[in-house]
Amino acid sequence: MHSAQFAVTLGLGLSGISVADAAAAPHVRDVGAITALSDNDLAANTTTRTTNGILLTPSNFETAAQRCLTLNEELWSPSASNFSLGLDNALSFTAFNSADNGSTTYWISSPDHPESCNAISVDGTVVQQPCTTTAPGLCTNSGPLTQANETFPKPELQVTVQSGKQNITGYRDFYTFQFRGIRFSPTVERFGYASLYEGEGDVDALSWGPGCLQAPEARWPLLDEDCHFLNVWTPYLSPNPTEPTERKKLKAVIIWITGGGNTAGTGTDWEKEGGNLASRGDIVVVSINYRLGNLGFLPFQDGVHNGNYAISDMYTALEWVYKNIENFGGDPERITIWGNSAGAVNVRSLLAIPQAEEMIAGAIMQSGPAETGPDSTPGVRYEAPSFYTNRTEEILSESGCLDTPDPVSCLRDFDASKWWTETDRSPQFNFAVRDNVYLFTRGLPLSGPLAHSHNIPVMYGFLRDEWGYLFPESSNFTASLEYAEAGFKFPLLQLVNSSFSPERDPSWANFTEAEKKKAVFDATSFLSTAAIFKCLPHAFAYSAVKNNVFDAVYEYQFNRTYQPTRWTDLTRIQCGRDNPNPDQIDYYKCHGGEVPYNFGNIAQQGWPERDGYDMPFARLIVDAWSAFVRTGKAGVPEDGYLEARGYLESKAKLEEAGAWTGTSDEAMRLQWTGIGPYSTDEYKIGCDELDMSEDYYETVDFSGDD
Repeated sequence: MHSAQFAVTLGLGLSGISVADAAAAPHVRDVGAITALSDNDLAANTTTRTTNGILLTPSNFETAAQRCLTLNEELWSPSASNFSLGLDNALSFTAFNSADNGSTTYWISSPDHPESCNAISVDGTVVQQPCTTTAPGLCTNSGPLTQANETFPKPELQVTVQSGKQNITGYRDFYTFQFRGIRFSPTVERFGYASLYEGEGDVDALSWGPGCLQAPEARWPLLDEDCHFLNVWTPYLSPNPTEPTERKKLKAVIIWITGGGNTAGTGTDWEKEGGNLASRGDIVVVSINYRLGNLGFLPFQDGVHNGNYAISDMYTALEWVYKNIENFGGDPERITIWGNSAGAVNVRSLLAIPQAEEMIAGAIMQSGPAETGPDSTPGVRYEAPSFYTNRTEEILSESGCLDTPDPVSCLRDFDASKWWTETDRSPQFNFAVRDNVYLFTRGLPLSGPLAHSHNIPVMYGFLRDEWGYLFPESSNFTASLEYAEAGFKFPLLQLVNSSFSPERDPSWANFTEAEKKKAVFDATSFLSTAAIFKCLPHAFAYSAVKNNVFDAVYEYQFNRTYQPTRWTDLTRIQCGRDNPNPDQIDYYKCHGGEVPYNFGNIAQQGWPERDGYDMPFARLIVDAWSAFVRTGKAGVPEDGYLEARGYLESKAKLEEAGAWTGTSDEAMRLQWTGIGPYSTDEYKIGCDELDMSEDYYETVDFSGDD
């Protein structure tokens, strides 16, 4: 049974991606460049910043009015909405981005006058000027405020852009223009490699494409092996992006590569919709799908099907963005790739692909596990496919394909859904290999003769407690290490008397049983975070800076998190989901809990503000991350940017934080109260005991053996 059949059994199935009536929407070539204007405080449907608009390119009054009508809108009127509730900061930012420095007036609704028409200045003053004057137009925007997983692609909100030989129709909401379910690769047979899709005709990009085959989940109900789709959120569209004056207006781009252990996750996860980040950050956000588990990574030994099918998906999506994103208002010369957990590991893989270098201007890796586990060699991330022969044969055997004449064909006919639904099977193959097509070295070279400058900045960091919640309670540190060693398939028992041990505390004998359990839990959490998420990522930063592999590596530690509502067991309590005062009452900062802040989607998901700082912190993180995307400097927006946008709260907090260096000797502690840099010297004792010192990669041989 193939995946399309699997989708049907779920009551789903593939709807047509191309539709004949997509071109009925207004085309951006007929209205000129358009910008979604708003003042996004990330408060979603509780916002008080309720006045928005659409900015048009300069024209006379009559043309501006007609362009608004073409968009199914009208010229904005001060009698219909309050200028000071959003347009004030939006036009201030427009002036900041313009050479006129605020002197421009904007056409607005006007009574019939033979010669004079109404316009509004940046400060909200309504003036009259000759109707034949050339000025930007200011339309209404009736796109709604939406909550998570809501969509309103009404015909009157749709807009079409040309990309290559395709006319792609998306729609607008209150904050952005969005295009969902854009195909980036033709349909690929199982264990085949993605290639750039260059279609023709009219395309409906109004709904998500299916996610790649995996275990069904409410966040991605539509699944199929034909899953090569991406999504775009943008505040700006231009019909002539290659013209010099228009190219200067293109926005920096960020591509989200989801985590999920490379066995779960899609680019359609409503927890990670990109509209708030695009709107408040003034960037273009792209999310992508890629194949998962055995379907994405299983290598065969035939020299043809070498694994890395998912890597080909990610590379092809990056290539599509590089070649097409200018048609969606994005700057192809400023593309940042970004991932969390397995997504961060995949970002690192993309950085190691030689042919991808020219397409990447920056990278963000959040909570990316290091080279630990049963299939890892110290310092080596990519082994040759032959290294994993036993793993491949084990999966073939379980699937009844080991002793067949053509194992690939046999496995193509296998019901792949069983890899997720049957629990007695071997773990799926979920990591990249050195195939000498995409990946040629044993890892991203950080030292030695293969290391070279990529001429881009990088962010790399972790959460304070990461996977600590996975450990059961125990008052015996040795037993806790045994459990961790068995789970992570990584030697840890030698650390029983190390600095990690709580039993070295002089007061240990006087601890109550409850105090011992907490001390052991904390110690094991701290150790596992160091071993998997902290020590080798810091060693990455050390060698990358020392050997000029990257221009800067901005390290950080999140010390404030907000876990999703799907955390419902004891971990919900441990990880502080319902903590009424997370700024003052300590809790475990668990894996993935920073991502809601990254996307600014807390209120959009209907989550409560816990202590008055969740929303300010979300605004701060969106402002810091988007600054990196635009400028290449973490937490350093352009001079005057925050003031022009009215983001004074974030400005004050970033000034309080101080300089965020990218030199590996300091990292930034990200929390509301007490934000600021700290010395990475504090890593050294524990990391040295783990044999993961900061010079770890200095002696690694990154060359391949083929």
